[in-house]
Amino acid sequence: LAAFLAGQDHPGLQTGRKPWGRELHMAFLYPGETDPWRAGAARLAAEIPAFAEAMADLDGPLRRTAALTADRVLHDGTVWDQPSAASPSLVAVQLALTTWWRTCGVGPQVAVGRGHGELAAAAAAGILGVDDALRIAAALASGDGARAVGEVPHREAVLPFVSALDGRLYRGRDLPTDHWLDCGNSGGGWESALVGLGDRRPNVWLHLGAASLECPGAVVAAT
Repeated sequence: LAAFLAGQDHPGLQTGRKPWGRELHMAFLYPGETDPWRAGAARLAAEIPAFAEAMADLDGPLRRTAALTADRVLHDGTVWDQPSAASPSLVAVQLALTTWWRTCGVGPQVAVGRGHGELAAAAAAGILGVDDALRIAAALASGDGARAVGEVPHREAVLPFVSALDGRLYRGRDLPTDHWLDCGNSGGGWESALVGLGDRRPNVWLHLGAASLECPGAVVAAT
């Protein structure tokens, strides 16, 4: 983003013009990998104050549901070594990124999740509350998922949610509660999610992972 604003070239930057009359349809991709965030979370917080502020807003939910703090998620690398802490931490940083992108005027028309990233995607789509998404993430990683999942209500989605586990598009209450017991499996990958999108297939995909730390989200395809 800094390179774009400065009019400079960058290996991770591509620009172009939207064809006249074609609306952009954007999907946010929420991956399930946690390892890249070990260093990525602190780096983003240092470079993007608004991301750090969005994480601070999640401090309360993190304390209530996972015995974590926003500061630990951002600055304590050992958090990412513990599955019961890494999973809710992943959900938190992805939701903070979603908030930051939306404050920049960039929002999804569909949320696509993979692995435990599905929980962040479902929260971004309005199906899960933030506390519920974090609580399920912590419970699944600690082996207590069945109890946590059984207590969670699903809301009507504010935007479509697509699971990479089964390739289906959900609108909230049509999503089985036991779906979360299997969401740690990657399913068929991002390709399987295309099946559920049908004619809603986006022409821009924003990957909310830390694999590319030059940008807090990478546009992986624009068609």
